[in-house]
Amino acid sequence: MTDDGRLLRWLTWIGVVVEDLDGQARFWSELLGASESARGPDFVQFDLPGGRTFEVLRRSSDPEYDRPRFQ
Repeated sequence: MTDDGRLLRWLTWIGVVVEDLDGQARFWSELLGASESARGPDFVQFDLPGGRTFEVLRRSSDPEYDRPRFQ
């Protein structure tokens, strides 16, 4: 539940860990029909309607990003 007593109805953030950041950013941009809202050396962010965020994250040696996966 949210602080105001409402049930959470939909995910607010999704992150996908990938090998090819640029290629996957292009793919997801086309699939989602969204432009990049932020970019760094290891991520690309897309802001979606309803306050939702979708991120593509470059694989690294950090434990949470050490293999392709979704979060």
